[in-house]
Amino acid sequence: MKIEEPYFPDNKRPEDAIREVKRLVEILTEVQDTYFESLSNGLKLTPAGKNYLFDYIYNIDSKNKKLDGFSHYLSRLNLTYSEIVEDKTLQKNHKKLKACKTTSKNDSTQTQ
Repeated sequence: MKIEEPYFPDNKRPEDAIREVKRLVEILTEVQDTYFESLSNGLKLTPAGKNYLFDYIYNIDSKNKKLDGFSHYLSRLNLTYSEIVEDKTLQKNHKKLKACKTTSKNDSTQTQ
């Protein structure tokens, strides 16, 4: 049986170093999942809203200068935060706001 050469300066064998990094990645994944669940539950997102948040956090490059936040990301999808939350108060307020915008658009086109 061949003895493995040290991989790191502190004389870890490659298998030990790999096992250590693998365990660290598992721990980071658990922390990441916990933070995401806490955030999405705290925001009271719908299942679709949770998917949008997941996409924004994990798939959108944070260096993307074209997007300056989650609300901007949603607006690119023709959505607003109030449309992706389970809080009925926010949803009702959003519908009222949309109705006001539609009414004011209709008023301005009728006066022209």
